[in-house]
Amino acid sequence: MNSARSLPGRPFLHWIGLHVIFLSLLLFLSLCLSPSGGWFVSHVLSFAWLILVAFVSHVMRDARHRGLWIWPPPNRHTWTTHASSQLNAHLQIWQTSPLPLLPVYLLSIFMRWLMRQRCDPYVRRARIESYRCRSAFKLLQLHELIPQGLFHSGDIVVDCGAAPGSWSQVAVSHVCPLKSQPSMVSSMSPKPGLVIALDLLDFAPIPGVIRHQRTDLRDSSNCARLVEQSIAEHSDNPTAKVNVMLSDMAPNASGLRKLDIPSMMILAHSVLQLAIRVSAPGACLVVKLWECQEAESFKKLVSRFYVGPWDLKSTNEKEGSSSSVQFVKPNASRKDSSEIYLVARGFCLPILTVG
Repeated sequence: MNSARSLPGRPFLHWIGLHVIFLSLLLFLSLCLSPSGGWFVSHVLSFAWLILVAFVSHVMRDARHRGLWIWPPPNRHTWTTHASSQLNAHLQIWQTSPLPLLPVYLLSIFMRWLMRQRCDPYVRRARIESYRCRSAFKLLQLHELIPQGLFHSGDIVVDCGAAPGSWSQVAVSHVCPLKSQPSMVSSMSPKPGLVIALDLLDFAPIPGVIRHQRTDLRDSSNCARLVEQSIAEHSDNPTAKVNVMLSDMAPNASGLRKLDIPSMMILAHSVLQLAIRVSAPGACLVVKLWECQEAESFKKLVSRFYVGPWDLKSTNEKEGSSSSVQFVKPNASRKDSSEIYLVARGFCLPILTVG
């Protein structure tokens, strides 16, 4: 150990300016390249961050014996002189304790997340257009991609997993704009719709949206009761049914697919059960999923209840049935995300035959 500490060429590694340069360079590259560089650049930068964390952690542990070199900057002598004599005889030394690896790693993850948020155009647009989060643009793009759109004035919409409320904001602006913008009320205005938001979490009120907080979406019978109660109390037609069922909810990811995928599919099946209970004929369904084999099986199940057609102008029964349920990935969904959206149209309970 004593021989290792006296090796030449080591002092420059303990110059604090070197660490500042590396950190600044990585921050600059992450800021400029990570959002638009694609999968490869993102993983290279992540690997570079891990290398920097390991390097800093090693130097900090070694600083117990050598110290950290603040000033002067390196010169030809500091690259060749033995570390022990150079540090003890000529340099200003700051003795410090080793820097734990985990806090530095967590800090690097937070910095990358912060830079991604700052460079995300949808985050900036969400602030400008007063949406609560960037996911609002996913629903807006789904509405634009689907022929004739998801929403129509006067529709009844149920938003499952609504918190913080950006999807409910989009829905209420399409189905009942008068409630979201009271100044537009007139005698010739179309009949307003209804938006019902359900979530296990609490979230701030939204004009024109009926909130049901602390509601477990896995209990489809209780959710159906809340939806029917809201329609009876706030709709002109107490027996009306739901026209659009939305779900952007996902479980808290653990990073283990064997645990996360089943949790996601439980939520998806709960939404489908609720939709079967409360949907009107011809209703639409939007459910967030992750790319997996289970999602394909769920699509086949949904196609039994949603028969389309995808394009309402289509009269070809075979074409309509084959395209009534589709997977869509909007542009607002990040490329490195495995999320996809299952969109189904034309709700119809299957006809049961006896005998």
